[in-house]
Amino acid sequence: MIKDIPQQFDESANMSVDINVIISRESEEEAFLVVKKSNLPREVIDYLISDGDFISVLTKAGFGMGFIDSDNKIIQWAMFKEVLGTYTKDFLNIIAPFVPADSYIEIETKDDFLYRWKFDGSTCKKIHQKMIWE
Repeated sequence: MIKDIPQQFDESANMSVDINVIISRESEEEAFLVVKKSNLPREVIDYLISDGDFISVLTKAGFGMGFIDSDNKIIQWAMFKEVLGTYTKDFLNIIAPFVPADSYIEIETKDDFLYRWKFDGSTCKKIHQKMIWE
């Protein structure tokens, strides 16, 4: 286990199979403060903000392989892992106002079920795959 990660984190969590999430670099400072003042447990907040910048917050929360555009204005993330466990939904809702509407994270479970975390510009909801029998 990685040192100093709160015990409720899940290092074997589900990982994204598709992701469409960008965050404007202009909102990094505000987003960092929103996470810092959030209602997540203090131990989780302290872990997430310990490096003092929003990119590190996102990395510790499970986002990975971020790419910054040539104008240094947006970060596009290439993967996400639900390491926050039961706090994933809360965290994604905390950062949702900083993520454009129609962004999503698609997850495939170990049992081959798909679901998405879908952003609408202010919130994030978990939606499940619909199966239609013909």
